[in-house]
Amino acid sequence: MLSIERLDNLIRRAGLLFITGLALGILAHFADIGATIAIHLIGFGALLGCVESYRSERGIWMLALLFGRLFLAVVIAIEVFGIVDAFCGAPQPSSTVVLEFAVAMQLQWLIGRALLCIVAYNRRFTS
Repeated sequence: MLSIERLDNLIRRAGLLFITGLALGILAHFADIGATIAIHLIGFGALLGCVESYRSERGIWMLALLFGRLFLAVVIAIEVFGIVDAFCGAPQPSSTVVLEFAVAMQLQWLIGRALLCIVAYNRRFTS
């Protein structure tokens, strides 16, 4: 789990994550790389911006679970489509695409840990 200080640092940087994701999304439109990371950064920034009052507002943990389900659906879709492409004989992805997915999965891991911490801390603080 993330410490409260690390979670607060991430929440303070929510706007920067969101804007970085938007910029990377615009770049991905022209350069054909970074779209998956952009989606994760935009979502992570939005999540952290929505739960910044997790210490005081009751029920934020439910919003965190809703975001968690949304991100889980995105990850499952990405993995399923990747497996389907492999079975259908699609060409192997380039090393840049593999690197992009590795970074996106690292972001997904951080998102999951942040969501679990928000749920745990919010339930503890507002009980």
